[in-house]
Parts: sequence; structure tokens; C-alpha cells
Amino acid sequence: MLPIFICEDDAVQRKRLERIIENHTSIKELDMQIVLSTENPQTLINYVEKHPDASGLYFFDMDLNCEIDGIALARKVRALDPDGKIVFVTAHLELAPSIFEHKIEALDYIVKTDDPDRIKQKVMECIQVVENRQKQSKKSFFKVTARGRTQLVPFQDIMFFEKKVDHDRIDLHLESGQIQFRGVLNEVEESNPNFIRVHRSIVVNKLNIKHVHRQSMELEMTNGEICVLSVRGLRGLKKVLSKEKYLEN
Repeated sequence: MLPIFICEDDAVQRKRLERIIENHTSIKELDMQIVLSTENPQTLINYVEKHPDASGLYFFDMDLNCEIDGIALARKVRALDPDGKIVFVTAHLELAPSIFEHKIEALDYIVKTDDPDRIKQKVMECIQVVENRQKQSKKSFFKVTARGRTQLVPFQDIMFFEKKVDHDRIDLHLESGQIQFRGVLNEVEESNPNFIRVHRSIVVNKLNIKHVHRQSMELEMTNGEICVLSVRGLRGLKKVLSKEKYLEN
């Protein structure tokens, strides 16, 4: 679920943003939700500090009538959430250049004085851009959370997943190194069509299989690592690798 944050000191404007976002995400059945809507920038900063994995979409007013203005808030949030998407909603057009001066990398800039329908359209466009990027990331990356830190691992770097006996953690073997995380091997297998169960405790990335050694019942991966292969797993591989040159006779 992608968290959405709003920081706007004008209660009317804040409620309008909430309605637009809630209606759009509900109608489109998006996996997004407003988790915090406030007039106090410090409240938002405190939340992001306590939830380091809550990378999200932010809508900030630039002039918050507070010691922390929208630019300062965006800089603090950017430091805490480097991958967050920030949208500025303000009536102060003259402040727009400062966004670039501070290298905040805003997703968009919405003008409050625009026609209400135009504002609504811009907000929905921002949400859709983030949704499209999320879909693309799911195709290119495997999301794993280990030791309180979430990482997006490129699929091409993944060799195989190994579940230890009587252990609630999975070892993710990469091209170089490993990551241990809590998970369910069945869910891992279903997360990408290139992931194949070759043993009750192992799911491999078929794109990184170098050799299938039938006699020793082992798989050699492109990084040189070896993992065991079950009879059932071999049968499954034959269906998807029978035409590949690296499947041995």
C-alpha cells in the first residue's frame, strides 16, 4: 500500500485535496491511502521519522504560515524518504523557482487559483503517474524488507531463494551477496513468472540458470553458485527449458 501525505494549513483546501484523492483511489481501486493529513509540518516529519519504510506520495502547500515552510518540509522529507514523490499545491507562483534551486525534484506543481476541475485533473494525473511507476517497478524489481529496511532488488540480479528447514527466514542469493528476510516461499514463487520451484526449499530465477546437471541433480547459476534439484523440480524445468542449449542430456 502506498501511503499518501498532505500538509496544508488551509482547512478548506486540505479537505478538498482529501476528497479528490479518496474518490479517485476508491474508484480506480488503487492500493493507496491517505495516512496523514495535517496542517502541522512537524507532525508529518515525526511520522516519516517513525516509519522509515513508508515511502509515499506527498502533497505540500509551499506557504504553511509556520516556521517550517513547504520548501523546508520537502527538504526534510526528501532526506528521510529519498524515493518519495512530492507535489506542491500553492497560490504563490513566485515561489516556484525555489523548488529547483533546492534540488527537491518535485513531481508536479499545482496552482490553487486554477479552475477547480483543472486542480482535480492535475491531482489525479499525479496519482496516476505514481501508480504507473509502481507497476513498472514491480516488473523490474523484487521488493524485500530486511532488518527494518526495504530494498528494491533488480530481478536480473536474483539467482535463487532458499528456505532453511525449521526457519522462518528466506535467504535471497544475489549475483553478489545475500539478503535474509522473513517470507513465504509460495508467495515468492508466485511473484514473478520467471521464478520456478526446483526443490521444496528452493525457488530459482530461470533466467540465471547456467547449467542443469542431471546426474548430480544440481543447478549451476550464472554467478557460479550451486543449488540442489529435486526430481519433481527437474520435471518442471524440462517443460520450460527443454529448448535451451544449457539443458544437458
